[in-house]
Amino acid sequence: VDNSINNNRTSSSMKIDIDNLYYNRTGPRIAFIAYTYMGNMTKFEARVIGALETFMKKEPIYFVVMSNMWNETYRTFCRQAKNRRHCQKLQIIWVDCGEGWSTTAGCCKAQKGLLQIYDQYGTNFDYFIYQDDDDYIRVDMLKRLLRPLPADEEFVVGSTEPRKIGYSL
Repeated sequence: VDNSINNNRTSSSMKIDIDNLYYNRTGPRIAFIAYTYMGNMTKFEARVIGALETFMKKEPIYFVVMSNMWNETYRTFCRQAKNRRHCQKLQIIWVDCGEGWSTTAGCCKAQKGLLQIYDQYGTNFDYFIYQDDDDYIRVDMLKRLLRPLPADEEFVVGSTEPRKIGYSL
């Protein structure tokens, strides 16, 4: 199954029926969005597939922003029988951005990826959570934090204070 949004922001190979995915669910609708790359398959599997098997296990969809250059690599990955169930839960957002840690690639993916997701699904979610592929999210705690907040107001939740093992809420 190819769940992906094209990089031109106006077309989609398959628009997800969000209302159907969230049928009979309570609480805020959160779009979880990670950006990643497939240059190191061990890291991709550990981070993205690992998220699907842990904190994203109960969530119906996981948006993942990737550069167009990984399109064929991703399709090959999804053709493997062991990966099909994971690929069905991923909604890939293809963007025309480069790669690299010391470049503007991360900002490019954030901007283009978030614009595409908002264009396609902006009214279907209460919140958008954008993360690195190696972030672990305590979904239960996040939902508890967001539940009393007004979904119609814009705000950013996070921390810039480094912890012993990174950044956290």
